[in-house]
Amino acid sequence: MIRIKLLLVFLLCGVFGMEAQEITLRNSSFEGSPGYSRLPRKWVDCGFQEESPPDLHPEPRNIFNVGLRAYNGRTFLGLVTRDNNTWEAVGGLLNYQLEAGQCYRFQMALASAPEFVSASRATGLPKIYNAPVRLKIWGGNDYCELQELLATSPPVRNGEWEVYTFLIQPRMGNYSVITFSAEYTEDAVSATNGNLLLDAASAFEPMVDCEVSGSSVSDAEAAAGAAPIVLKLPTAEYFSEEENRLSFLANTLRDFWFLEDYTLADKRFLLD
Repeated sequence: MIRIKLLLVFLLCGVFGMEAQEITLRNSSFEGSPGYSRLPRKWVDCGFQEESPPDLHPEPRNIFNVGLRAYNGRTFLGLVTRDNNTWEAVGGLLNYQLEAGQCYRFQMALASAPEFVSASRATGLPKIYNAPVRLKIWGGNDYCELQELLATSPPVRNGEWEVYTFLIQPRMGNYSVITFSAEYTEDAVSATNGNLLLDAASAFEPMVDCEVSGSSVSDAEAAAGAAPIVLKLPTAEYFSEEENRLSFLANTLRDFWFLEDYTLADKRFLLD
């Protein structure tokens, strides 16, 4: 009887230990003291050195004209893209590593403020930052390390909070740090002013696999992580200018990541 009780204790400890290893981001609800260029607690700025850090909303003076309330908790994060070919990003630490080859389900509330106001970095004048923006989720093992692109959202245009679902499967390594980056949409032919609001990052839930048809995730839920990424070419006249060619290539090639055997890490790209 003593042996049975001891075995039961060990089994219960194992179960509780597995439950304790839920993979989450620290301060996943982006809580902190709201304001201009203020980061949520436990998050770091991964943007461009010459640019200001992201902002934590709702900003007390509402200088950005963002009317949303937090989806969860008191505050939420705002990231922008700018018309000078820069964008904002933040890095956060996981409590446990994401393992290579394992599929995870991840969710986050996203929105875009339709009348987001800020100064243009190209002209210095006030501008409406309402161009569509997509979220990129990167894996790494140091803050701001972009070792592998794990997921890309469709362009976020919704003015109210919507929960986006991503199916994530690291292939190039195990990762302990996640970077969220706001970047231009895949069909953008120039740098644009846009905004992306983030809140309520979920835990990374292990899945049997990342095949949409073989998992419990519906096609609609998995669209953010599994839909094809369509690359749309501008007109021939657009490519007559060398600056336009370089800008287009820089924005497009940033999406392509290759494995050691020179195959695409993400095979969802289509050319329109």
